Amino acid sequence: MYRVAGIPSSIDSNAAVAAFLDKFFASDDPHTTVQSLGPHPQRDSLVAIIGFLQAPSLLSAGGFWRLEKPIDVGGRYLLVCLKIDT
Repeated sequence: MYRVAGIPSSIDSNAAVAAFLDKFFASDDPHTTVQSLGPHPQRDSLVAIIGFLQAPSLLSAGGFWRLEKPIDVGGRYLLVCLKIDT
């Protein structure tokens, strides 16, 4: 299980978050499951508790990651910065 902060607030459901994270980690095909989703207490973004069928290789070592990637969110490309920990 991982906690992911920095999910764009325009994504409004567990299924949409799972699809967004599957797209974010596209090279690894992780099949994301979202256990919970809520607003970040200090930022205009979301926080999710997630699991993967198979964890992406980027998350294979360590316990905290900060990953940035430009990604299409609702028809607009945004530079998304995800903060992930276990």
